[in-house]
Amino acid sequence: MSKTMTFQQIYDFCLLDAAYNAYFNIPDQFKCKSRNQYRYYYNNLSSRGQSRAGTYIYSQSMRQLERFLNKQQQDFYFHINEETFEEVDYQKFEGKTIYIVAHIRGNGVQIEYNHPYKCSYEQDRIWFIPRSHNRFDKQGLIKEVQNHINTKLLFPPGRYRELQEEYRIPKEKFVDWYRHEYKWSQERKHEQEHWDMIEKYTPDNSVSFEDSLDLLRASGMFYDFGIDDEYEQEEMADQFMRMCNR
Repeated sequence: MSKTMTFQQIYDFCLLDAAYNAYFNIPDQFKCKSRNQYRYYYNNLSSRGQSRAGTYIYSQSMRQLERFLNKQQQDFYFHINEETFEEVDYQKFEGKTIYIVAHIRGNGVQIEYNHPYKCSYEQDRIWFIPRSHNRFDKQGLIKEVQNHINTKLLFPPGRYRELQEEYRIPKEKFVDWYRHEYKWSQERKHEQEHWDMIEKYTPDNSVSFEDSLDLLRASGMFYDFGIDDEYEQEEMADQFMRMCNR
């Protein structure tokens, strides 16, 4: 069984191996210094559209990489659970995921993943080149992504990080969100709690309709005004209640 290379080993190979670097050191076709240089790299060498840059040098570079990796997997595409960082089946999993893509480029392993707190329309893809001694396999990739999120996308452990994770706020938007949205919402919340407390613990001194009716009967007001009709008594009691509760 072949040994799994680490990210650092692959980085060193990409940096130092001249045969592998030959393809990545080819000048861009629009930046060639002379017509002869352009013809050397990009002119067709056969009727099948072959050229030194796109066919021979590229093939030589890829074969050199294959010999170095010794049958080790070069490309990865998989999803992980955003909360547990465990690999999941995207077709069956119902929660939020992070999509990880990894390729070996000219300067090492390029890892790409989607920002957990952004939507796709916000250009959420993030990429980086690791140089650790983790193995270049799924578990190593998960470790690298988890570490990159913890160190680059999140604040250090503490209150700000807890808020960032709870409300899913990207780091670059957090300060503005905290000043203009979170603090305002907390002030409104505390103000509402204050008035709720006053309402709860302030005694209710208002006079009810029944109390008004009983008071007028006990004081003899109905007798003094000669009000015998029940409807008129209730109407007078209602007016008395409104006056007391102003």
